[in-house]
Amino acid sequence: MAEIRATTESSGGCGNARYPITFFNAMHPGEDVDLSSDAGTLKIARRTTDVINAINDYSPTNGLCMAWPPAARVVNSTGTAALLHHFDTALQHTMMPNFIPFINNRPTGGSGCNIENSGATVAINDLLASVHGHGKNSTLRMFSGGWPAGQAVSFEKIRVRGAFTVGASASGIAGGKVKLTGPVTVASLAGNSLRFLWPAEGAAPVVKEVGGGSVAAAEVGADTWQIHTTVGTSYSIA
Repeated sequence: MAEIRATTESSGGCGNARYPITFFNAMHPGEDVDLSSDAGTLKIARRTTDVINAINDYSPTNGLCMAWPPAARVVNSTGTAALLHHFDTALQHTMMPNFIPFINNRPTGGSGCNIENSGATVAINDLLASVHGHGKNSTLRMFSGGWPAGQAVSFEKIRVRGAFTVGASASGIAGGKVKLTGPVTVASLAGNSLRFLWPAEGAAPVVKEVGGGSVAAAEVGADTWQIHTTVGTSYSIA
């Protein structure tokens, strides 16, 4: 993955930053680089998304959908003055009274495609629940990048790769982490195995079938666990 170097003062080194998929494809939609990548690659990816999105004000000409999802796939922190702040600022700079972003001069003239901007919601879903890695290393991560301290957050039935829907609630705590405030719910739509990173550090998750008995969870890495699921069955993890 080539490293991008540019400054916010000049877009001369950013190439086609107006359509940043030319730089971001490895993160999104390619999903070849994410939070499961090695530290060196992840560092380059974060610097690339930071620099190009700074030029674009997180709202490139052809849509928020080109800026937000790649940044979410390699998120470092969602906390104060971090990724959610950038998203909020982009909306303040572009949102019209009808809730459609109007994007002009990011960094060259033009206006964004209205329907495409809805694709920015992929980034929010990924910050709440998303699968990173591939094959046997595919791992569900919840609340990637933590959450602003003191802020409550919850979601239901977000569909993730592997044919699962996920729901959870938490509160942001110091250090860009979260404290779960209820059980995580997972519905298995295809009966695949589920590998997940457990946000409650130092505590083993207790997995139960909804309306049934306990399910064995195998530890497969640091704070990472795996369960075998049955198609059509829902699970509670606490």
